Amino acid sequence: MKIKEVQISNFRAFNDVKSSTFNFVNNKNEISDLISIYAPNGFGKTSFYDAVEWGVTGKIERFDLVGDFEKTRKENKKGGNKNILQHIGTTENGFVNVITEKDTFAEKITNTEYNHKKEPKNKFFRDVVLSQEMIDNFLKEQTAEERYNKFVESYPEITKYNNTYKNLGTLLNYIIQEIKRLEKDIKKNEDNQLEIDFELEFKKFDQINEAIQFLRTNQEAIDLIEK
Repeated sequence: MKIKEVQISNFRAFNDVKSSTFNFVNNKNEISDLISIYAPNGFGKTSFYDAVEWGVTGKIERFDLVGDFEKTRKENKKGGNKNILQHIGTTENGFVNVITEKDTFAEKITNTEYNHKKEPKNKFFRDVVLSQEMIDNFLKEQTAEERYNKFVESYPEITKYNNTYKNLGTLLNYIIQEIKRLEKDIKKNEDNQLEIDFELEFKKFDQINEAIQFLRTNQEAIDLIEK
């Protein structure tokens, strides 16, 4: 899902939508594959990512993870804001529109307080499109298996490939166990084999050959034996 445009009004660091509209269509009238946003600290980079996340899900995960959210809310009220999402110093309503190649997601900002316990909409977005803080958490605190499972959950079309991968893992484990079992059987058979004195055995064959040769060269002895 590519983001075509983001329109922000009275949200966090952004005030007027006229100066807070981000268009990601290039000169060829195509949605850009990669966008890099650069600005010094305090110029709204985090607020922009918060706006995109909130516009799609109605939630901001970094707020939800704050240990003492009520304290954060009270500090925000010192600026006259009832809703922690509102632009600092204003009580006017606002909005965030996230326009993608397939859908348009829209959320309105009112004086109603932000509910950090509310369930998010479009939860897949929070798992795949990550904010600055969530990227850090995603890479440092989650295992590779947990990250992989999140992508599988968000994209059902790759489930069949995931099942094939698991089946191959099961088959490989079976082959490894079979190899170990065969090696154990071979070792056991080798340990149970009797030691053969080949020198002694060859002497026996020599004696038999000498006896056969003697009988062949002594016809009289043969005749005697037959009678």
